[in-house]
Amino acid sequence: MLTSRLPIYPKERRPSRSEIVTMAVGMLCRDGVVIAADSQLSRPDYDKRYESKVHFCDDQKQQWALLFGYAGSPGLDEEVRNKILGRLRGPQPPTLNVVYAACDEVFTELGRHFAVVDLYMLIGVSCPNDFPRLLVFDGRSLHWEDGLLCFGVGDSSLTTYLRDVLYKRQLTVEEGMRLAIYIVAKAKAYIDKCSGDTAVYSIRSRGEIVGTLPEEVAKLEIEMKAREKEHMKAIIGFIQPLND
Repeated sequence: MLTSRLPIYPKERRPSRSEIVTMAVGMLCRDGVVIAADSQLSRPDYDKRYESKVHFCDDQKQQWALLFGYAGSPGLDEEVRNKILGRLRGPQPPTLNVVYAACDEVFTELGRHFAVVDLYMLIGVSCPNDFPRLLVFDGRSLHWEDGLLCFGVGDSSLTTYLRDVLYKRQLTVEEGMRLAIYIVAKAKAYIDKCSGDTAVYSIRSRGEIVGTLPEEVAKLEIEMKAREKEHMKAIIGFIQPLND
């Protein structure tokens, strides 16, 4: 009896998740999904650079769209997005089940090739006749998320606290976008290697995607900081002018 022996090659290892720190927030709201992220990309012994970690693809004719946010390897993010979109192009708009299956195929294939998958991904999904959903890949598994997730900062007590205190499923996407801006602003202020402009987008029914301009985000960050100072003073029993 002849037995075929194939050569066994070790899996390629990408840098571990601990080597790359980025910030991405995704949340499900009552009328859609919000995804936001900072823009700094950095690794130990490498120069940092800035680029958007939020991308989208829409088909206005078929009324479907995907909104992507990630933490981890930018090259791997682009590779995964292209493969997912390649599986979804067709004469008919995809359903939520079709999107999930396409993503599952891509991430399963990824796991076969790399011992460590250096990627967290948030995917806002809007398909005709379905309410928008938030699909999450956490580096190991794929699932639908019904709340708020912060990726790329480890088990941060800061982001966990803000989520528990401020997030409610009843938020509108406008409120959710402001909350996402606030959470990312706090991460940029207090978590190492989180910085740069914040990109924030929402996705609603029929593939509608809306973003906020960087200058508007910066303005909101300043206003939030001022209001935060006012309310913190009220908590401890006194209020002073904001310009003190």
